[in-house]
Amino acid sequence: MKSTTRKVSLILAGIILMIIVFSAYSWKLWNSPYDSKAESTKATVLLRVPSGASLFDVVDSLQVKNLISSQRLFVYGTKISGLQSSIKAGLFAIPLKSSPSEILRIITSGHSVPLRVTIPEGIDAIETANILSDAFGFSAQQFLADADSITSLIIDMSEADLLSYKELLKSGAGCNRTLYLCEGYLFPETYHFSEGTTSPVVAKSIIELGAAQVADLLASPISDCENMSIHEALTLASIVEAETIFQSEKPKVAAVYLNRMRVNHSLDADPTIAFFLSKKGKRIYYKDLRKLSPYNTYRNKGLPPGPINSPGYVAIRSVVQPEPNFDAFYFVADGKGGHRFSDTLKEHNQASAEYRKIRDNTR
Repeated sequence: MKSTTRKVSLILAGIILMIIVFSAYSWKLWNSPYDSKAESTKATVLLRVPSGASLFDVVDSLQVKNLISSQRLFVYGTKISGLQSSIKAGLFAIPLKSSPSEILRIITSGHSVPLRVTIPEGIDAIETANILSDAFGFSAQQFLADADSITSLIIDMSEADLLSYKELLKSGAGCNRTLYLCEGYLFPETYHFSEGTTSPVVAKSIIELGAAQVADLLASPISDCENMSIHEALTLASIVEAETIFQSEKPKVAAVYLNRMRVNHSLDADPTIAFFLSKKGKRIYYKDLRKLSPYNTYRNKGLPPGPINSPGYVAIRSVVQPEPNFDAFYFVADGKGGHRFSDTLKEHNQASAEYRKIRDNTR
């Protein structure tokens, strides 16, 4: 009897010892840095945890990114810690050689890395929506629908004018493209959002920031456009944005168009032709100038119905404060990336002829 009891005691002691050793080993692994031996020049690895992701989804991502040695260890460690329901959605920076316990602390802290996204100047609403779709994961069409809804709330038009504008956009206005109310209102800037930010929140932030900046410029003492609405300022600024890549030229280009508007001359702006024909970056021909569309500023006087891209701050400011005492009425490419400005048609024709020679010789 004593012999049996002794054997049982030894077995139990052995089991307890094994549990202690296993627990100590597991505890060591749980709190020890994991060195994957993989070569990397980065100090951290970005881990995206989508909203609604399960613990097993997270573990799979950690394994794929070579941040843990054992999926089972991480699952058990998380459950023992009671934190399986505390994992937050977000984009997390995980230092290389982090221990499993450190990784769990990071992804349950809620301190995610801000999602940085840049909207370049001069791109249109569809291009902007695609950039945001890639960054956030929501659909571009959903974003455009949300942006249109928000724009309709802040656009400075009467109810009747807004209804007419919406109908014009819906009709296509003779354009080879789908038109959106938010065109021109998606302010170019570098934004920082939290991972998982929804489409309406992103749209609201971008549109309200842009509208506020334009309103501030129009209301500032430097403004030469007291009677211009935000919509009109954005429309003209979008043309200025499309005309030149040089910030120093934008106030001059704006002055030329404002000079034309003062004498009720057509704007004759090639970018508006490129917009409604979807020929951005392509050569505009004389036959294109005859096409029917409210956006054809050769056939129609005044501004087109709305913006043709997202103008940046400098282009908007140039409309509000154009080049002072600048009487130029024409401009043409100089063959070097910039433009030559002329006061008279005779000077303009000569500059145009010189540009054509340069263009033909470089073919």
